Amino acid sequence: MELISEGLSNGDLNGLIDTTVSIDQYKPKIGTDADTIVVALTASYDKPADDLSNFISTSDLTHLDVEPSSVPNEDGKYKIYVEFARTPDVFKKIITMIEDINNITNHKTQDWKFLTYKQEVPAELNIENLKNYIIDNVDEYNAKYKKEDNDTLEKNNVVENIKERINFLINY
Repeated sequence: MELISEGLSNGDLNGLIDTTVSIDQYKPKIGTDADTIVVALTASYDKPADDLSNFISTSDLTHLDVEPSSVPNEDGKYKIYVEFARTPDVFKKIITMIEDINNITNHKTQDWKFLTYKQEVPAELNIENLKNYIIDNVDEYNAKYKKEDNDTLEKNNVVENIKERINFLINY
């Protein structure tokens, strides 16, 4: 008689999940950029991506959505997108998710790094760094990025006005 084993065991995804994650660099499926933080993990192949996605989906972790990519990226790897509400407890949720993943990958919490918007060098993934790089409040997010959007629009309007003025002067 053969036993049926479902789910992942300790170390099943050892060597198959990258320890550098992307945070707040992808558009969410649920909600807006201001409401939702997307954490993107990377798996070496499609099956481990599906396994990790299922592992996170069926965990006790409160999240909005989990979805593996259906096609590989330019490096031949697969992404797993995990969406969280942008709330003050989101950093604790991200750390909890990483600690859970450690059980099936044999990674250690200090092995993990992350990249976010306008960050070129990965930072160690810990609560302090998450607080320094990621906004966990919808109002703060809107205040920061709507101002940047408005500044960009304002600069574009100035450039357009200058172009129009130059064209007018050329044709005058």
